[in-house]
Amino acid sequence: MLCRDVDAEALGRAYNISNGDPRAFSELVSSLFGMLDISLRRRNIPYRTAYGVAALLERVHEFIPALGEPPLTRYTVGSLSIPQTLDITDARERLGYTPRVSIEQGLQQFADWWRAESC
Repeated sequence: MLCRDVDAEALGRAYNISNGDPRAFSELVSSLFGMLDISLRRRNIPYRTAYGVAALLERVHEFIPALGEPPLTRYTVGSLSIPQTLDITDARERLGYTPRVSIEQGLQQFADWWRAESC
């Protein structure tokens, strides 16, 4: 709920909501693993190779439904390998939106929750 009057033009529109601080996925994962004191082993796999493996896994899982969801999908490969940044300018300007949690705070809150749940 908004705490101020919203311009009528702002109603009925779609808005991107994020913390407004774009970061590389690999940076986020490295930070999170560091907070969790877990060593991170990274491998760089060429996009085409990962995409091809994902397509093959999707087909196998399609023909053998008992396997459930494939462990890697083409969508996941695309999501992890192609940078994506949401522009929150409209939300800031039209709605007065201000992010409340920084990336570091959000990762730390998740790490604290993860440790508490893993006991």
